Amino acid sequence: NMFVLDPVCKTCRWGIPYAGLAQQMEQAGVVETATIVTVDKELGGNLRRYFPQAAIVMRLYPRFTPDDADLQGDQVVFIWPQGHKKLPMTGIKAHITPMLPQSMSMSDAVVLSVPWDHLWRDSGYRTSKWQMLVVDR
Repeated sequence: NMFVLDPVCKTCRWGIPYAGLAQQMEQAGVVETATIVTVDKELGGNLRRYFPQAAIVMRLYPRFTPDDADLQGDQVVFIWPQGHKKLPMTGIKAHITPMLPQSMSMSDAVVLSVPWDHLWRDSGYRTSKWQMLVVDR
C-alpha cells in the first residue's frame, strides 16, 4: 500500500499530501521564518521539512502551546487538522483566542483542502483538510 498511496485502514499517513499543504500555506502568505503552532505532532514534524527556518511549536491537547513558547515573531501560524476526533474545536478555540490580536477571531481561520494523488485514481479521490489562522504582527 505504500506504493499505491491507498491506506486500507483509513488512518495511514504515508499518502497525506504535506507538500501540497506547504504549498497552499506559502500561497496564503506564510513566510519561511514564521512560528508554526500545532497540536498535531505528525503535522508539525512533517511541516518542519517544508519550513526548515520556521520555529515549530508542538503541544498536544489540551495545552495548545507550552508556557515558555516564544510567539513574538513577525508571523505566528496556528494550524490544526479539521475534524480531528481527539481535538474538539472548543478546546482549540479556548487556547488560541487569548493569543489573538483584538482585531482577529477564530472565524478568520481559513480551510486548506489538499487533494491526494494516486497512481491510477483521479487526483482528489480523497482530500485532507486543515484549518489555519495566520497572525501577522
